[in-house]
Amino acid sequence: GFTLLELLIVISIIGILASITIVSYPSVVKKAKLANAIKFSDNVRGSLQPDMVAWWKFDETVGNIAKDTWWSELHGTVYGATWVEGIKGNALSFDGVNDYVNVGTIGTVSIWNPDVKQTTITAWFNPASSGRRTIIFSDNCMEVGMTVESNEKVCGWAYTTVCTPTAITMNDWHFGV
Repeated sequence: GFTLLELLIVISIIGILASITIVSYPSVVKKAKLANAIKFSDNVRGSLQPDMVAWWKFDETVGNIAKDTWWSELHGTVYGATWVEGIKGNALSFDGVNDYVNVGTIGTVSIWNPDVKQTTITAWFNPASSGRRTIIFSDNCMEVGMTVESNEKVCGWAYTTVCTPTAITMNDWHFGV
């Protein structure tokens, strides 16, 4: 058999393990939600592929070129942003002031075609602080974009504006469509 002291030690160890599980539970839930969001974003991209115009993964690690991995090869020039670790590979970190990626003149392929009026933009973003932050913006057509507003709600527009009903959390990854 076991002595009383041995049983108390086993009970203590079980209690410690249970508390560790409870403490780490929120991070497991967060990771599961992120995994589901990644799967959702992959499904969205798969659904849009027949009509996709460009896809910038931002998965390079150095340099000032953001490669378009889609057929149109609309490579962008990185201004000020730095390469960092993302949720799937690498990402770009923007300072929220004057960092951006310029994809230049598109020529015959139009990402922001005002005649089509059917545009879908998606982006993964991780805002570090509150305040208005531009995620996507078309310089040649002010009708398309996505921002995190000062109230920490995400707003997107493509000929009409739609905002999230609640604020997002800072320093977390989010997927916007």
